[in-house]
Amino acid sequence: MEEDKVSFKLSIKPLFKYKYAAIIILIIALSMYIRLFGFYEHGWPYLRNIDSFYFTREVGSIINNNGVLPSYDYLRFAPNGIPIGSGPLFYEYLGAYSYMFFHLFMPDMQLWQFMVWFPVLLTSLLAIPSYFIGKYLFNRKAGAFIAIFVLFAIPFLTRTLGGDPDSDAIVMLMMMASIASFVVAYKKLDKEKIFARKNIIYSAIAGLFLGLFALTWTGYWFALWIIASFVVLKIIFDILLTKKHDTNHIKQVFSKNKVMVVSFIMIIAVFYIITIPYYGVGFLSNPVQSVVGSVASSGSLKAETSQFPNVYVSVAELQSGGIKDVAIRVSSVDIASQISGIPLALLLLISPFILTIVCFIYLLYSYVKKRHHFDTLLFMLIWFIGFLVASAVAVRFDIFLTAVYSICSGIILAKFWDIALYEKEDKE
Repeated sequence: MEEDKVSFKLSIKPLFKYKYAAIIILIIALSMYIRLFGFYEHGWPYLRNIDSFYFTREVGSIINNNGVLPSYDYLRFAPNGIPIGSGPLFYEYLGAYSYMFFHLFMPDMQLWQFMVWFPVLLTSLLAIPSYFIGKYLFNRKAGAFIAIFVLFAIPFLTRTLGGDPDSDAIVMLMMMASIASFVVAYKKLDKEKIFARKNIIYSAIAGLFLGLFALTWTGYWFALWIIASFVVLKIIFDILLTKKHDTNHIKQVFSKNKVMVVSFIMIIAVFYIITIPYYGVGFLSNPVQSVVGSVASSGSLKAETSQFPNVYVSVAELQSGGIKDVAIRVSSVDIASQISGIPLALLLLISPFILTIVCFIYLLYSYVKKRHHFDTLLFMLIWFIGFLVASAVAVRFDIFLTAVYSICSGIILAKFWDIALYEKEDKE
């Protein structure tokens, strides 16, 4: 009997090797089911909002124009029309060519039907980069928690339902893919050999995703500057958090970080290789100009800088709030309070915002006591502070702060899990 138990355990042990892959697949399937259930359950023969029709129309224009977006749009700003610029169109082209591919196997499928589930698929694939961010910043359990929290966070869920082919799905996917590819590249660096094969490959992948992000959304520079800030601050803190500050010591710090710096340079090089052929040489200064332009125009609305009348202004452009408003809004505890009847103040105590603060406290404690997790602490602080300020300015940045909440919540819950199971590292 005892031998049978041992034999059974040995036979199923290999299955546990793939348990996190199975978890991610289940999360993706559940995400698609939840986002598509309401649409097909009620049989709505239409899309959900104005932007959904806009992107569907752009995709249709590419399909009907031999795979290329027309250079002039006579229906926008009628009767004169408007030339279509060379802005970020990766989403539209990806949608058009994906539809043409699937249409070969499902010829009866109409474009609007395809646009019901295609963005849901893009959204659900977000589980993959979310998992890798958690895995490499903390551990596999954190990655699984983060994948769940990101996909089912209310602010993001409500903007990526079936029948709502807005750009939120692919913007978040490319943002998280850019961050995840950098984190993986950074963690897997061969620090002994600058131009090791894996250093080149992982840096190229990170640059590729950053480039595709720039072809997807004009706000791509958020991800680029999070990464650049981390690289710079990592070197500065390596100098400041040591006792010696002589010239020789500073040289040692730069020698220690030279592989990271070269990797970042390779990332930027690939980024420009992807973007300059499309945008032109003038795009070289765009990452800096975008930041300066964003700060300079932070108090204006995009509708005020273009032809009038138009419908460019949305609720997201008009809403703003302080830090408390952001903590409540992004955590969706106000909705939970209304549904459950539990006082808002009580729910705030266990909200993702508070879990995020607890996570930072733990990471700081871990660094001070054991010199662990400094990279994770620094990286997430940069991301958190940047988007906390941005979300206080405009609601449209909430989904990016949602990602920060999800990552930090996933990390601290994974730590609680380890403590509950009394893992080896927690016996100390």
